[in-house]
Amino acid sequence: MGHSEATEKVFFTDKVPGIVAFSPKLRHVLAVRYSNFDRTPLRRDYFSPGFIFLLGNWARTQTRVQIDLLRQTVFTTILAVLAFIHLILFIFNPTLKENLLYSISTLGGVGVWVANTQWNYSVSARYIGFLDAAAQVFAEVAILFGLLLVYSFQNRKLPKRVRLYLVIGTGFAIWGSLEWNTIYQLAQNIFIVAMLLEMVWGIIRTARHEMVGGVILMFGFSALAASFIYSTLGGYGLLPQSFPTVDNSFIYGFVSLGIAMSIFLSRRFARTRRDLEMKLVEVKQLSEQTIAQERQARELEVERRLLAVDNERKT
Repeated sequence: MGHSEATEKVFFTDKVPGIVAFSPKLRHVLAVRYSNFDRTPLRRDYFSPGFIFLLGNWARTQTRVQIDLLRQTVFTTILAVLAFIHLILFIFNPTLKENLLYSISTLGGVGVWVANTQWNYSVSARYIGFLDAAAQVFAEVAILFGLLLVYSFQNRKLPKRVRLYLVIGTGFAIWGSLEWNTIYQLAQNIFIVAMLLEMVWGIIRTARHEMVGGVILMFGFSALAASFIYSTLGGYGLLPQSFPTVDNSFIYGFVSLGIAMSIFLSRRFARTRRDLEMKLVEVKQLSEQTIAQERQARELEVERRLLAVDNERKT
C-alpha cells in the first residue's frame, strides 16, 4: 500500500498465512486495501496485477504447508545427494563423462523444483517473476543435459539434430528468462515432448545392447512422461474433477528418473569393472601360456644344441 512507488510498503510478508477470526454471524465483510505499482511489467509477463485471498481451515493449512516443506526437503535431498555422488565419481575418473552430464541434469531439475515450490512462500511479485525466469533456465538445462546423457550411453557420435536441439533449448532458456507468456508455455511444452520422444528413441537403441539397463531407464522415463502429462493436463484444466490436483507433480517423475539413471550408471560401471577383471584374468592366463611355451622352446633348443655337440664329438 502507498501513494507512490517510493512509499509503497508490503504487508504480511512475515505473516503468511495469517489468522482471520469470524464471529458467529452468518454474514461478514472483508475489506482489503491494495496497491501495486508494478502493473506494467506484471502484465507484460502475463501475471495478474491483482491479489488472491484464500480462506481455509487453519489446521488444514498448517498440515498442507508442513507436507509441502517435507516433500521439498526430501526430494531436494535425494536429487542433490545423487548429483553430488556422480560428480565425485567424475572428478576421480574424468573419462566417465556420463557422470558429469547426470550431475548437471539432476541439479537442473533441483533448480526447477526449488523455484516452483518457493512461489507458495513469497508475496513479492518481482521475486515470483525472478523464480519463474530461473525455473525456465533450469528446465532447459535439465532437458538438454539429460538428452546428452542418453546419447552418451550409446558410445557413438552425436546426431546432427542434437546440435539443433541445443540451439533451440538455449533460445528457450533466454526467452523464458526475459518474458513468459502462453505462447512460450505452449512452445516449450511441444519442445519438451520432442525431447522426451528423442530420449525414448535413445533408450530403445541402448536396450538393444543392454536389455536390463534399457528396462530400468524405460521405467524412469515412463514415470517422468506420466507426471509431465498429468501436470500439463492439470495446468490447462483438462483433468476430470474426480482426479486429485497435485502441485508440481512432475517432481515424482523426475525423482523416479533420477534414481533409475543412477542405478543404470552404477550397474554399467560395475559391469565395466567386472569385464575388465575378466579380461585381466584372460591376459594373465595367456601370459602364463606364452611364458610356458617360451620356456619349453628354450629347453628344446638347449637339447638340440647338446645333441648336435654330442654328435659332432662322436664323429
